[in-house]
Amino acid sequence: MKIGTANVAIKQALKRPGVADLPEGRFTTLKEAILAMQRLIDWIDEHAIENPGLIEMSKQIGYSPYYCSEQFHRVAGITIKEYMARRRLSMAALAIRDTNGSLMEIALDYGFSSQSALTRAFVNAFGCTPAAYRRNPTPIPMQCRKFIITPSVD
Repeated sequence: MKIGTANVAIKQALKRPGVADLPEGRFTTLKEAILAMQRLIDWIDEHAIENPGLIEMSKQIGYSPYYCSEQFHRVAGITIKEYMARRRLSMAALAIRDTNGSLMEIALDYGFSSQSALTRAFVNAFGCTPAAYRRNPTPIPMQCRKFIITPSVD
């Protein structure tokens, strides 16, 4: 990402609700806070199926677990736990739709403790079972990857 493009993206991110409320002090600048949260989101997306803990996640940006969680919620508008759960479920939904793997394999591959845990989460989020979705893959509201800073195409 070019510096000029990054600055434009940061200015756009600063306009989002809650972002301007970031406290000063721990992050040197608001820009640093936004960049750190985007690095964390990128890392979470790469490791969501491993179900990492808050301590491991906070090490990625070098701040305490509490501060990391608080700032993530303010910048992204969703808790880390909720974001990870939604992303894992969305990735599992794509695997259910696009592969022939067993629901048990998919459940375990995407960090669920069992097929029934996947089914419970799926029904709560999407209103149908994974098996019903596989038979009739209608549009469902998936959690897409969050972008606080949009990368440049330049």
